[in-house]
Amino acid sequence: TLSHRFINETKPALAAASQQRLLEELANHTGVNIVRVRVDKPKYMERLLSISTQVTIRSNLKNLTRFVHALENDKKFMIIEEISAQRTNSTHLEELQSQLTIRGFIKIMEEGKAKAI
Repeated sequence: TLSHRFINETKPALAAASQQRLLEELANHTGVNIVRVRVDKPKYMERLLSISTQVTIRSNLKNLTRFVHALENDKKFMIIEEISAQRTNSTHLEELQSQLTIRGFIKIMEEGKAKAI
């Protein structure tokens, strides 16, 4: 069951695309609008290969909360490393533009040479 918590692809580029697709599905389901996505180079974190994705979204406070909740409770293990939010409209105080840095993990461990679990 632990293997279901990782991103299925073993190649970093495919894993990044898979993570981006998953984030877009969560965004559509929770009512947030993804404005921009940036994927960083994969790196090892605690001996596991990880993909870091920075997502800029526009939403209201309620939908942002729903998105974070859906992300934390998804079947794939992802962590939110950073989150920042700012108001975009001075009359509608709940309209936000937020940046989240989200890290997902691939089934590859670091041990001299990277190998699959």
